[in-house]
Amino acid sequence: MYGEVNEVLNEVIFSGRFESRPVFMVLDPVALSSAAKRLGQNEEEVEAFICKEVGKSLSRTGNPYARHETQLKFWCKEGMATKPPFTALLFCLSHAAELMASDGKHTQGNYYVRLSELTGLPKDQLSLRGIDTEKFWHWLARWLVSTDYRYGRPTARPVNQFKYISIAISQAIIRAGDRACFHDMFERYGFAGGYTVTEAEIGRYIDTWIRSSAANRRLRQAWADPKLRPRICEIVIAELEDWSEASSASNVGDREQLAALALALSLVPGFPDRVAALSLGLHGEQGDVQVLFDRQGHQLTLDNDVFGSFATLSPPASVPLSEILLKGAEYVAPSQNRTFRWRYKAVIPFVRAETGPFWIETNKTALGSPHVILVRNRQRTRSAVEDLLTELAAPGFTVATSADLPGLPAGWVLYENVRLMRMPAVLPDNDLRSLVPVSRAAGLQSFGGMRLSRSVWHRQAPPVLHFEGSKGPTRIELFEGIDTDGPVLAKAEADGEACELGVSGHVPESGDMVALANEAGKETGYLGFLCRTARRPRPLEIDSLLGLQYVSPISAKPRTDIAEGDRAENWANAAGTLSLMMPQGFETLGAGGEAERGFAIPLPTSLDPVKYGKSVDTKDILAMSCGERGSHYWICETVPQGGKQDMPLNMECRDCRLSVLTENRGKSPKQVQEKKRQPVPSASRSPEPVEQVDHDLLLDALSFLGEGSWAAFEALLSTNVSEPWQAHAIARSFEALGHIDLVRKPGAGRITRWSIAAPTLYLSGDGRAHLRGFRNVTMTNAVRELLVSRGARDVSEALNGHPLNIAFDGVEPDLAALLAQSIKDPHGRSIALVLDPPRAIARRMAILGSTRSMLVPLSVADDVASERYDLDHGRWSHCHDVLEPGAYRLAWRGQAYAYRDGRGNLFQGPHEIVKVLAARDAGINLHAYSQANEEFVSRLGADPAGLLARALCACSRRLPTQEGGVLKYSQVPIDVAAAVLDVLYSTEVPDESS
Repeated sequence: MYGEVNEVLNEVIFSGRFESRPVFMVLDPVALSSAAKRLGQNEEEVEAFICKEVGKSLSRTGNPYARHETQLKFWCKEGMATKPPFTALLFCLSHAAELMASDGKHTQGNYYVRLSELTGLPKDQLSLRGIDTEKFWHWLARWLVSTDYRYGRPTARPVNQFKYISIAISQAIIRAGDRACFHDMFERYGFAGGYTVTEAEIGRYIDTWIRSSAANRRLRQAWADPKLRPRICEIVIAELEDWSEASSASNVGDREQLAALALALSLVPGFPDRVAALSLGLHGEQGDVQVLFDRQGHQLTLDNDVFGSFATLSPPASVPLSEILLKGAEYVAPSQNRTFRWRYKAVIPFVRAETGPFWIETNKTALGSPHVILVRNRQRTRSAVEDLLTELAAPGFTVATSADLPGLPAGWVLYENVRLMRMPAVLPDNDLRSLVPVSRAAGLQSFGGMRLSRSVWHRQAPPVLHFEGSKGPTRIELFEGIDTDGPVLAKAEADGEACELGVSGHVPESGDMVALANEAGKETGYLGFLCRTARRPRPLEIDSLLGLQYVSPISAKPRTDIAEGDRAENWANAAGTLSLMMPQGFETLGAGGEAERGFAIPLPTSLDPVKYGKSVDTKDILAMSCGERGSHYWICETVPQGGKQDMPLNMECRDCRLSVLTENRGKSPKQVQEKKRQPVPSASRSPEPVEQVDHDLLLDALSFLGEGSWAAFEALLSTNVSEPWQAHAIARSFEALGHIDLVRKPGAGRITRWSIAAPTLYLSGDGRAHLRGFRNVTMTNAVRELLVSRGARDVSEALNGHPLNIAFDGVEPDLAALLAQSIKDPHGRSIALVLDPPRAIARRMAILGSTRSMLVPLSVADDVASERYDLDHGRWSHCHDVLEPGAYRLAWRGQAYAYRDGRGNLFQGPHEIVKVLAARDAGINLHAYSQANEEFVSRLGADPAGLLARALCACSRRLPTQEGGVLKYSQVPIDVAAAVLDVLYSTEVPDESS
């Protein structure tokens, strides 16, 4: 029975829910319910049942863990290929600590009493052999690291002088069922997703919140022990990550859930000047579109239609940001029993998101981190902000008004290049409190590099470690492995309160590292992280090896969702020819036009601030929102008995419910002598610089990850692009070259998922071979060695916008077949061989038929804000309705593209498809083919996608070139061009009822 119990716990604890997050060996409500159902037990009794079965597996004499040690040795010998055989044992050890936490007595004797009651073994026997449990915690950590945190990050570490029991205590300082209590704190202080919180910062919030009625006795007792506080902070941060990203979760019981909405800001390169794009939404991936209602009953949607990791509210006309910025906003999702809220602030700081090309609103700032700050354009507020930034921030910050930065709401200004370097001498006014870091000690943090997932970086682009303490001297030490027992790899020291250590050049062979921070000789920061490459890619589940299969010419789906008999490759090596019939009339191209980026700024709504008359009485003033009257109505918490007068306490606005921590409750700040300062310079109108994309590094990162959501792809490029369309363009290029496969959402055409293509050798009739799909250094070196040793010539070349084009001349079919049989990737897949790739892909594309699967029927109001595509001039023009046949861009659910056919049916589809359909109806070509030059030409904004682009690029083995308003694909045979045009201009369009 122990084996069955262990298997169930492995399934519910290591299900993937805690990927890259701290994982604790206790059952939260979700895991508890699942385990009880699988084991046929009541939820109230399942934990005791599991521990009883563990007790039966223990020896009554000598070492009680002898059987588990034997299993551990065998498991290690087999390479830790399965989930641990000792998960149930560690759960039992942790559950004893969890029960002890209920008593509030974290003592050695109390622990073994609890463990004895659970297992039925004598307390003395368990106490005597407590040392034997340490190895199981060690190997659990080793296994989690070996799986690259796919099942969670290890959290077991001693927390007090009782070394062996305190490891178990570290798992259960806070009972799993009590963690939801902290949701009240997250809601009270306006936490949202998208930024990191250090232990030092969260500790200040907990210290105030713990006195509230939402905290129970167990939490207060645990927090009262200074030795436990660092681990409590770690647990609360993990709970915050779950809470802030569980935006698509259903309601828990009958309790209404509150989600804090946030603003996202993109600074988009424009022509000629950059533009600000401000959105209201929720950080995280939503999955299905959520339907919300505002206070007036208007329906809105919450969806990732712009950013992969930030869901925006749509349609824009129902999200009047100028009004919301002054009054706040509240929306409800009745089906989920959830309320979504945004509160007014006169000063709104933003931090750079780690998951995409945007800045996200934050309720706190951090020392040393870059910020931008949106500020109400009132002279008093601006002066106060500029005085504070002059005192706290590094020189170089700038300011932009709505006249300088199109898209910025009228009545607001934006301060950029803000980097806070110190704490204020005197706490400022409460409207400015969000600009003051919560703690003088920002803690140990990581910055920069290419982050593959939480706490995992690419080996060639590791992070920089920065430690900000409260006093000096400070030190950062870097160790190899899963703990700090080994030798120091590198260290940085400073006499002051901060120090910094670059990891580059110090990454060990294993890539497993731990950083330890000290201030004044005391450990105050701990960070475990990994550095990886595609030499040892993430283990893929067996089904994931199947990858994606194209089910239409421009979109794929997981092969696991396709019946086994219908599964096929994304090419066809079977014999056969393509039709040589070129459709008539494609010798010339319609007029050129502008590029279609697909994510242009939404059609403008009124940006005028809400105005009020000057003559208002007290009743009218009190009825206004905080933003309208320009001040909050504070209700202040009083100092508890025995508390210090300057201890941080809570202030909450009666109207907008904004909560802040403050030391001068309800009082005006002390007046300080006014200092003369220089005017803040205006912000540059040029786009902010971004790092150039290293396409080889990106391909290696994708090969390491194997597959993922669009948010995961976008996160890899968060420091390399300034707006979403650029990440989409890179993904499309990688797809066209055959390196990745993409899933697109029908209707929207938005990329929702990607997968690295299987390693493939494209072999042309002239003996030129190209390597596509998965690659790593080990495999490509093996390919090069085999082909060159058999007479082939390495002609690899670096091309702009490509990963290294690995190519060989003089490769005969027999040699290519030998390569395919001889070399496998780390997942055990042989290198696939594709003969005559342009025609092989085109044959597969032709079998899949037209693009109709990407169209969905659409119903919108005829007068929805819209633009119609001018086929003659290739640009969008404003129009009054969507009644005429043609292609449209709509301000609907963010931004949508639609096609109205001659029968009056309206369909939503990708912008490339709706344009082509409208052009076909009008007898205008957006594509052309020159047989004399073997050149396929496409108007920008109507670029072929998916297998269409892959077939064309396979002809020249490179991406198209851009000349003016067109893209040109070279060396395209007439039959491949004909196949592409046939798919693009097919007359097959669905009926509205289909």
